Amino acid sequence: MRYTKKIPATDKGLSERLKTDGWKKLKEPSNYGIASLIAVPFMLINGAISILIAFYLYPPVGAFLNNKEGINIAFK
Repeated sequence: MRYTKKIPATDKGLSERLKTDGWKKLKEPSNYGIASLIAVPFMLINGAISILIAFYLYPPVGAFLNNKEGINIAFK
């Protein structure tokens, strides 16, 4: 099955040919603001998973996250 975001409506012949070839219009959210808000928990979960993987693969990441002094950037 093939998907497309928009089937061209200007050319009726092309539109019908795409439909007969198996192309279907993608279902999109009606409100992008709500869709973005729904995506926030997934972003947080993926961020936590990435930090955990980085912590286990490279232990100094844990020392960086537990730093009580904060981040100091020195310019010369």
